[in-house]
Amino acid sequence: MAVWLEYLKGLSLAASPRATIGIGVAVALGLVAFALLARRSRLMMGPLSRWALIAVTSVTCVALGFAYAELTHTKKEKHLAVTLIVDGSASIPDAELARAREWVNQAYGLKGETWTRTLVFSRQPQLLPTTGAAAPAIERPAETIGTNIARALQQSIEMFPEGSTRRVVLLTDGNQTDGDLAAQATVAAAHGVAVSSVVLNTRADLDAYVESVSVPAAARPGERIKVGAVITSNFATNARVTLTLAGKSVFSQAAPLVVGRNTFETETVVGNQAAATFTAAVDAEGDMHPENNKLSAALHIDSAPRAALFSNKPDADLPLVEALDSSALRVEPAPESAIPRSAAGLAGYDAVILSDINWKTLPRAQQEALTQYVKDGGGALVIGGDNTGELSKKELDAPIKKMMPVNFKEKKKTEPNPVTLILIIDKSASMGRERKFAMAVLAATETINALDEKSRIGVLLFDDFPRWAIPMQPVGDAANKKKMQELLRTFGVDGGTSLYPAVAEAYKVLKEDKAKVRHIIIMSDGLSTTTFAQWGHLIHWMASKKITISTVGLGKEADREHMKKIAAVGQGRFYYTEDFTQIPRIFMEEAKEITKTGVVEKKFTPELLKKGDMLDGLDLAVIPDLIGYNPADAKPTGEVFVTADRGEPLLTRWRYGLGRVTALCTDSGAGWARAWRTWPQYATVMSRLLKGSLADLALRNYRIEARNEDETAAVKVDATDQYGNFLNDAGLNLKVVAPDGEESSVALAQARPGGYEARFPLADYGVYSLRVAPAGGAGRGSQGVGQINLQPPQEFVAVQPDRALLQSVATITGGKLDPSPAEAFAEPDVEYPIHKPLQPYLLYVALGAMLLALLIRRGILGG
Repeated sequence: MAVWLEYLKGLSLAASPRATIGIGVAVALGLVAFALLARRSRLMMGPLSRWALIAVTSVTCVALGFAYAELTHTKKEKHLAVTLIVDGSASIPDAELARAREWVNQAYGLKGETWTRTLVFSRQPQLLPTTGAAAPAIERPAETIGTNIARALQQSIEMFPEGSTRRVVLLTDGNQTDGDLAAQATVAAAHGVAVSSVVLNTRADLDAYVESVSVPAAARPGERIKVGAVITSNFATNARVTLTLAGKSVFSQAAPLVVGRNTFETETVVGNQAAATFTAAVDAEGDMHPENNKLSAALHIDSAPRAALFSNKPDADLPLVEALDSSALRVEPAPESAIPRSAAGLAGYDAVILSDINWKTLPRAQQEALTQYVKDGGGALVIGGDNTGELSKKELDAPIKKMMPVNFKEKKKTEPNPVTLILIIDKSASMGRERKFAMAVLAATETINALDEKSRIGVLLFDDFPRWAIPMQPVGDAANKKKMQELLRTFGVDGGTSLYPAVAEAYKVLKEDKAKVRHIIIMSDGLSTTTFAQWGHLIHWMASKKITISTVGLGKEADREHMKKIAAVGQGRFYYTEDFTQIPRIFMEEAKEITKTGVVEKKFTPELLKKGDMLDGLDLAVIPDLIGYNPADAKPTGEVFVTADRGEPLLTRWRYGLGRVTALCTDSGAGWARAWRTWPQYATVMSRLLKGSLADLALRNYRIEARNEDETAAVKVDATDQYGNFLNDAGLNLKVVAPDGEESSVALAQARPGGYEARFPLADYGVYSLRVAPAGGAGRGSQGVGQINLQPPQEFVAVQPDRALLQSVATITGGKLDPSPAEAFAEPDVEYPIHKPLQPYLLYVALGAMLLALLIRRGILGG
């Protein structure tokens, strides 16, 4: 009776409660209806047969009802499932593998009816065939190099049957070359798998091998690069390490190897080939495995860098062009006026050189083209000079100012040479209205007071003809200043307005003057009868001779556009006012401007602050003196390499967008740096400055991410245009150069907006070079480079088993270290519910009851 009660406790209905109630109600109603019909039936049968028919029909209905309600029976039982995983990699000695076989044989002798499977593994696991009660034959896998314990454990987890206590026994040394056993142990614990380990000893082979090689993702012809290798050894010995690039030895050294990793590195210059193979090799005394003593890497070599040189003085920069050409750099010189007005015009260049550009007068469109070019990944080398100077507050929003790694600044003039200033003032009849001429005279007298006594001043008045009010002369002392001021007050207004004869008269005087600063201020309130179309060549000529002109327009009748044009061509400033009391203030502001300078001219010795990657390897113990520079302040993220007088930055670099900008705050050698032209290292230094300004080839519009997934390269490429927009349907191919130098092409399939993917097998150990370029090879500004490294397995590095790792795995999963076969197959404590569906049996009962009902109706049974 107790057995039946226990059995009834295990019964349950799998269908939903609502479905079960519905089925029960239907069965009950059916039974009631059938009983009523049977009692009033016209069938010729006795009461016994009628009640028998009712009984068997009731059994049929109930059985069918419980069958549809999915009646099940649950019983708790102890079920054990065990997987034995044997390490067959090359690092396991034959004697230890034989010990593992013996352990497995003993385990199979104890397993009885226990579910048992056996795997043997190295890099890949292999399930051994089940041969009844006998243990399977355990042999090393065909591929013995590499040990991935995690992968074998993962496969065993997937094999276990449901409703069982799961155990895994690892027979291994615990030394893995691939995978992460500790991470996989966490997965095993989540699946209720206890992992125990029988610790095998590790093979004590002496092995020194090349673990990895290092080369940049890409390089340019003539570029100096760092290459290296890591040599790993499990014993101390003497060895010779050699490094070759494109078959040419770049490093060969006899050196002792210590146990563990040994790093070797050198610098070399790449050639002009499209790709080169870099190979590292080690020859170690006592090494038992020479097959892993060599490893290669593919180095992608881009075309020789092409640079545009935009210069204020192209002829003076020809020695710079020659110096760069001698360093395998292709330089194309052009005047600053040739700077393109869009970034597209610069896309074919790897860098631009901007020599002594006058940033104040450079049109905004050209500035924006340069800044956008650098943002997109171009490089810029900015060289200073006489024309390079501060961008004043009026030019704070100038695009070029944002691109610079320094802020150019101005200082009070300290040079002994004086300023020469000519004031050209309109004295036509219209200047008499609203005291304009009187205010101009007042402005001239205050300007005279503001000038240093060594400066020179001239005041030229004009109406229809020019006239010297104060001939060119030194400002002199206070007495002379007062004399000139009194002389100015004697003039009145009369006549028309003809500007350019006065400008020509001023040029006659200034062209012979030796002052460093020669400046003209023009003031007028009307339209000139002589025009720029007739005389504009004179303004251009004066600007080329460094004679600058500022203009002041007075009142609404002034020809503002004309005056503004003169100032722009004359490289000065334009002022306009309708408040004539402001005239003296304008003159004083101009006087202050011309007594400031954007250059410092004094002899000094540059100081090397750091070499970094740009100057590394150069002998800069003695840098020739300079006699001038552009004063500047380095921006917060600027990297300063060389300083000038008083610690001001002379050589500074920073990253702007995807590109780099280097600022050399002296000239290229035509003036301040003339001593550099005869310096033996001039060409080397200037070429290093340009190469150090080139943007990384990897930071282009195609960005590559590559991972090694089971000796298969998984490559993802994000593609954007120069404005950061996704590039779709681009039809890109991935150029792959294997470690041995063999090139292949893999199609990139679009997987997401602007995203492309590809996979290819990694057949050889070493570094693979990856390159993506636009279809047809167009658009040098849009490319991407990368690399992926397949390292050889570290099979014999460890000379001891990793007991700590195996103990950690046992702790995580609830297993044991070094269990006996009996412990591995011990009866589990946990009972698991076994669910047995009763539906087939209930259908058989219903079918049998239906047959009995048929026999009763036929009168074969009953009375």
